[in-house]
Amino acid sequence: MVGKLHELAHRVFSQVFERKLLTMGIDEGELETIGGARMSVRRKRGKEPDSAYIPTLVRPYDDCWPTLVVEAGVSESVSGLQRDARWWLKNSEGDTNTVLLIFVSRPEMQLYFEIWELVEMPRRYITRGCDGETEGVPMCTQSVEIIGTEITGDEDDEDDEDDDEDDEDDDEDDENYDEDDEDDDEDDEDGEDDEDDESKGDEDDDEHESEEAEGGEEDKSEAGGEDEEDESEEGDEDDDEDEDGENDEGDKDNEGEEGNDDEEDESEEGDKDDEEEENGEDGKGDEEKKQKNKESKRDITIDFRKTFLRTPQKNDGESNIRFTGDDLKAIARRLWGNTRKRGPRSQTVSYLS
Repeated sequence: MVGKLHELAHRVFSQVFERKLLTMGIDEGELETIGGARMSVRRKRGKEPDSAYIPTLVRPYDDCWPTLVVEAGVSESVSGLQRDARWWLKNSEGDTNTVLLIFVSRPEMQLYFEIWELVEMPRRYITRGCDGETEGVPMCTQSVEIIGTEITGDEDDEDDEDDDEDDEDDDEDDENYDEDDEDDDEDDEDGEDDEDDESKGDEDDDEHESEEAEGGEEDKSEAGGEDEEDESEEGDEDDDEDEDGENDEGDKDNEGEEGNDDEEDESEEGDKDDEEEENGEDGKGDEEKKQKNKESKRDITIDFRKTFLRTPQKNDGESNIRFTGDDLKAIARRLWGNTRKRGPRSQTVSYLS
């Protein structure tokens, strides 16, 4: 025998569903509810849904199957409702596109929603009579569970957010450690530059000593004649010019090395900026994915095209019918608020005189 909670479960959902269609501007006659109309199958037992919807403009005949079926069950096994979903999807031969299951358990105050659809899967066995290598397999594509008036999984989402914050802190520590390593590398480079300068200073001292030794030899050879002195002076001048030229070239090389160092520093800064931008974009993308995943766990969506058998006109506000977490919680509140059990009745005693 069908009870009050069973009837409320699918009727309250149907009311919310029809209200959403009105807000989209859907004409009332485009999608009709056929209630529990029995659908029969040749050589098989027929079945009556709890609620069903059919686009009458596309399927106006009595034997047309509904595109959306709603089945509710109270304190019965979920596997029984899932068996009903498979029956509708298989026996309609693809005419029924969506089956919504509503499981209600009063002791646990549990409300469980499932969306069942045909999903294309590879065929296990391919025979001559098969059309294609894939077949539609009834599968649950969406599910949401509510205990009392709260959706289960919210606590897990908070734990995931805490874990994400810890991961971000670890990433910041790693970045600071990398920056310290870069500073150490720069200090090492500065130490190498100082060693190069010292080595250059030692080479200049050696050159000055050699020049002084040559000057002493020239003093000793002054007695040799004025011609030799002139030749030695000219040679010294040539040597000075060569040394000046070498010093100029060395200065230019040093300037070139300094310029290369500046370019390398600029390129490193540019690479850091690029990495920061990429990390920022990746972070935004990850946040959006997490938000979408979190919303998908709390919502259920009925496909507009599969229900109305036409493409939604987005300019007119038509889209997939989405039941948010707040919508599902409101349904739960209506169920538990309207099906409260009556307490024990007070007994009245009359005294006869």
